[in-house]
Amino acid sequence: MRFQLRCRSNEVHIMVQAALDQTASGRRRSVTGPVLLADRGSDDAEMARRAAADVAAHEGVALRLVTAWEVPAMGRVTPTAGELDVSGVYENSARAAQKGVRDHLGSLGMRVGAGYVAEGSAITVVAQTADIVDASLVVIGSRAGRGVRDHLMGLLPEAFVRGMQRPVLVVRGQSADWPPRSIIIVDAGGSDDPAVADEGARLARMLKVPAALVRVTSGGGAAAFDRSDEPSLKSMREDVRRRASRLEAESGAEVTSWVTTGEPVGVLLGLASDPRVLVVAGRRAKQHGLGRIVSALLHEAAGPVLIVPERCPQEHAR
Repeated sequence: MRFQLRCRSNEVHIMVQAALDQTASGRRRSVTGPVLLADRGSDDAEMARRAAADVAAHEGVALRLVTAWEVPAMGRVTPTAGELDVSGVYENSARAAQKGVRDHLGSLGMRVGAGYVAEGSAITVVAQTADIVDASLVVIGSRAGRGVRDHLMGLLPEAFVRGMQRPVLVVRGQSADWPPRSIIIVDAGGSDDPAVADEGARLARMLKVPAALVRVTSGGGAAAFDRSDEPSLKSMREDVRRRASRLEAESGAEVTSWVTTGEPVGVLLGLASDPRVLVVAGRRAKQHGLGRIVSALLHEAAGPVLIVPERCPQEHAR
């Protein structure tokens, strides 16, 4: 029995190594799902259209449009004269808006696949459409909300992020802000879920720009770490460096690492203040404070933000 176990150990090792190699290759697999652009025809969504078309072209996948329409409560209860079809008016307006977006993209030489126009809240319509077409990425345009006066501007992107189970790219900025010159991947304290880092590295490889795996700790400095039970700042840097090296090997992207101390939201907003930087963050993992970070980035970041939903622990092994 012992001899048989020793002989089979090499077979087990080979099988495990093959599985690891297959996993690494899988992370570089081609994306087949379309890029879904949620667009209501607003003038300030031009950057989102450009980004969506750019990602779709680089990935070699279809670009599709989705537009939601809904009759406001006031329109449903206000008496109307004659045979005015209120619902029809809103639906036709949505279809006209989507046609305008399609024509605009076509004039720029961008190919657009099938479009979807549906009644319902924007979040529900976009989420359901993304599931139906198995979208690899959802793209929306947004303005960065700053202060109380513009607070409501940030609510829609955040609601989108909370309601999506797929990566959501929130695009804002000027024409010089896309494509980004680098990708910042927020390392959530060494989370075991590779989805966030994988998506950021994939985008970096696709756009041919460098990526940096960044971990921000709120500790009081290296000395404080040495005196506490937490890993020292030095060991943390080594850990992030190893993770970045592994990510680089698995993704084919150029990935460096960076660890710093400070207030996480402030540090990341400082990075995101450069519109050439695209920040990638996880949607869940509240134990890492990412819920607050995501909210701050969506409300305050001046540049594009890619939000990748972290998977549940049960999904990690799939």
